[in-house]
Amino acid sequence: MKLYKYYPPESEGFILLKNGDINLRFSQPSTLNDPFDLSPTIDIDKKTSHDLAKIIQEKTKSKSTHFLDTNTGEPYERATLKQLGDSLYEKTVKQKIKKLREHNDLSIGVLSLSKNKKSTLMWSHYSKNHTGFMLEIENSFELKNSNTQLKAQDVDYSKYRPTTKQSESYSDKSYFIYKDPVWHYEEEMRLVVELHTLEPTEKTRNDPLPCYCYTYPRSQLGRIILGAMCPEDVEERIRKWADKHAPKIEVKKAYLNPANYEINYK
Repeated sequence: MKLYKYYPPESEGFILLKNGDINLRFSQPSTLNDPFDLSPTIDIDKKTSHDLAKIIQEKTKSKSTHFLDTNTGEPYERATLKQLGDSLYEKTVKQKIKKLREHNDLSIGVLSLSKNKKSTLMWSHYSKNHTGFMLEIENSFELKNSNTQLKAQDVDYSKYRPTTKQSESYSDKSYFIYKDPVWHYEEEMRLVVELHTLEPTEKTRNDPLPCYCYTYPRSQLGRIILGAMCPEDVEERIRKWADKHAPKIEVKKAYLNPANYEINYK
């Protein structure tokens, strides 16, 4: 199965290396462009928060305990047990989600690919207004120290955020493939792996986190598609890379169909 990865022009030297290797970066959750990504809601026992609220009220011996309204952010003048418990519950969930995201950033890498090879939006969003390029690759990956071939999975576009139980949050991987339906046009497939199975490499200039990559075999590379607005110098370097390291690979150029809003390749 053919999958597609869109890149901006400045990624050319990082993806297509001078030695002929192809670098595919696996991104940590916090570097993804959707803040909801790999960020489930956590199912914790609400009774725990209500019990805690009761203990607080008993210890303070106050009937006017101040606490924030979970909807407005304003303090309650006379917080009821339920209001106090609900606020504590929401605060606890937020803390658990934050801790889970921090854990995932240290342990999880995500490779996002697409089944959509002619997306005007993706050329605009991920290839810097059609100035970048796109790789056509096979859905087959073999990580180091592993004889098992891995395949990217379809993303499930769901209206509701996935839920993981507090006791299973670090081991549960089921929420990794859920996204908001607004992203449906991407037709995304993703591969999620442990970072220790990848090769650490130098960070790019603006990266807040370490950079981990997978060396993709040239033999599995299908085509390289240049964006319709790809600069001449970038196009020249990519064509030279292909001529030297992968002469059997097709290098195509996108162009805007003169009759409609389609993108074609030639």
